[in-house]
Amino acid sequence: MMYAPNPEMSVDFVRNGRITNNTLIIKRVKPSHSGTYECQISSANIYTYHVNLEVLNTRRYIEPSITLDGTLYPSPNQKLNLTCNSTGHDRSPDKIDWFHNGNLITENKPQWRNRAVIVNYVPEVPGVSLISQLTIDKVRTSDAGIYICRSMTPSEGITVKTTSVIVNVLNAEKDIKKREDGHTQDTSHKLSRQDTNKTVRLSSCFYLTLLGLLFQIVK
Repeated sequence: MMYAPNPEMSVDFVRNGRITNNTLIIKRVKPSHSGTYECQISSANIYTYHVNLEVLNTRRYIEPSITLDGTLYPSPNQKLNLTCNSTGHDRSPDKIDWFHNGNLITENKPQWRNRAVIVNYVPEVPGVSLISQLTIDKVRTSDAGIYICRSMTPSEGITVKTTSVIVNVLNAEKDIKKREDGHTQDTSHKLSRQDTNKTVRLSSCFYLTLLGLLFQIVK
């Protein structure tokens, strides 16, 4: 909580298990907001942390960028999650489109109906990014391929940025067969070594017997 209410400021509170995140949000920040801010936690002891904030008179340049990550090796019937984060120069992009092997992904297409969900949102901080999450339920082998995230940002014209990832749907049956084949090969190898050792022992016995007979003849 804040010591005194301020219409320009608010605290965003998020609990994740035993971890809590408290974010101080300052709307329409200006140079007069510069200064030292104190975060204080009251428990058996009092812990404090100070942050020095300097608000520039001119807007800092932000290089537009786009990133894409998520589940790259799902198994059949699992859930596929991909997250695209696109940052604009002075504002968030207008839209983000998803493509699979060059085809636009829409939730109402037969291939994706009742399986694909696209959620877009703009984080309040820093406010120049657009995040899009693609979720595909009950993954099929046909869902493997190249996934492209494309963002469009208005500026003097239209700025388009794209990035892509390759998703491989694992085949559990093939993986099991490979492991079984590998186990069979290892066993055969062990048997081959055992046969070799047995042959060496028989050969040694034969030569010892021959030497004994020669020794009897000479004697």
